Amino acid sequence: MSTIRFEIEWCDPISVDIPADASLGELVIWVDDDCVTRNLTTGTRANRESFRGVFGNLSGVADWCIENWAFLVNESITPFPRSAFPDGASDHAVPGLRDAELGWMASVEAGVSVASLADWQHRHTVGHATSELALPSLVVVPESNDLILAIDSPAARLNATTHFINSRKRRREYTMYVVRSADFLGAVSGFIDEVLERLAKFSEASKLTEWMCKNWDDARKQAQDPGVIARIQFGKLASQELMQLERVNSHLAGLVKDTLADCPMIGSHDELEHLANTIVELGETTNDVESVDPIAWNGVTSDGPDYQQGYRLAQVVRGKFQLGNRPIKEMVSVLNRGGLAVKPEVNSTLFRSLAVPCKDETRSVVVSSIDVRASTPNGHRFALAATLGRALWDQATESPNLHALAHGDFARISRSRRANAFAAELLLPREVFLLRLGGTATSWQIRELAEEYGIANSAATWHAQNQGVKLMA
Repeated sequence: MSTIRFEIEWCDPISVDIPADASLGELVIWVDDDCVTRNLTTGTRANRESFRGVFGNLSGVADWCIENWAFLVNESITPFPRSAFPDGASDHAVPGLRDAELGWMASVEAGVSVASLADWQHRHTVGHATSELALPSLVVVPESNDLILAIDSPAARLNATTHFINSRKRRREYTMYVVRSADFLGAVSGFIDEVLERLAKFSEASKLTEWMCKNWDDARKQAQDPGVIARIQFGKLASQELMQLERVNSHLAGLVKDTLADCPMIGSHDELEHLANTIVELGETTNDVESVDPIAWNGVTSDGPDYQQGYRLAQVVRGKFQLGNRPIKEMVSVLNRGGLAVKPEVNSTLFRSLAVPCKDETRSVVVSSIDVRASTPNGHRFALAATLGRALWDQATESPNLHALAHGDFARISRSRRANAFAAELLLPREVFLLRLGGTATSWQIRELAEEYGIANSAATWHAQNQGVKLMA
């Protein structure tokens, strides 16, 4: 988990021609030890200068943060698919300014409307359309307790006079961090307060200060309003029906909300009703499997990147279940040992797989019969393995058996990357690469291992590369 901080060095303006001039200063943004605002001015090589921060009026960025505060706190569902590959290999899951400049081609090809993408991009790209301050592409995606921060350079065709660079003074490439939501919101809130305090020191900015302070108070209240939260989280249609369901069956409403956090926006009453009925049927069954004590996963931590967390959990599971490095022939039996009972497939476009807690402290699991990626035997195994990873991670780190969870293209990014890495390691352990391949492998060798261990070739290839295996022609 990463940390974020904002640093401001104020500059006294020569004159306050417009109220925003009172907020003149240099802004430096850090994520861990990565200075994401590091930049290089254009010009000849001899005249270029590098800076840690960006310089200008900061009130516009603060205004954007205030305007979009409720969305930064609550809007976790995205209009675009968040996973491009079944193996979690996509590092470019969140569109930024470069994607916007190119017309969000990948998302549009997936059937997403440009209007919904544009609205979402504005609400989640820091400072967008409210500030002249030069900023990299900083896109924020809330995901329950965590938050994704996707950082990139702006599109080259924008001809920016500021080039954002990494610590080696090379052009900044796409980077994605996972930050605790509370830490990010605390840092942004502190930034807003500091800007407002600065503006308040200048009489020329008194009306701007008063206006922004009122908006800031209103924004914080809105972000805590149950009606506003539900509408932002689930859309107008689903939020109204969920509020009604909350009054008659709060437990079911909670399970539906858990599920919807990993699904596309619900588009109809029938779709929501079908989901609720599916959850009821799965939750009321008594499974012929034993629940698992969360203490069984001791040693699992949230240190390091998501995929490493998933790998470690899979290694613990293989050890506890005494699977060694053997291929898993019976995937269902492994899920049973993890407290999950596999049920017949269901028709749904909302998810690839779904796990619902039952009264006996186990979970019922279903796979969608119409999801393309789960339609093959290996795809079906991968979906089940990833769902097991999601469920066991909840037991190891959160409240066991309290949440429904869905896995698919719209599932939360951090959880998906962890679960997909878990599935890859569970199905094809890293030791197999080391014992059978060493440090290099041909595509034919990877394909052969993938067939032997029952995992998609694309997932095995990504997994091998992640383990440092060099692919040969």
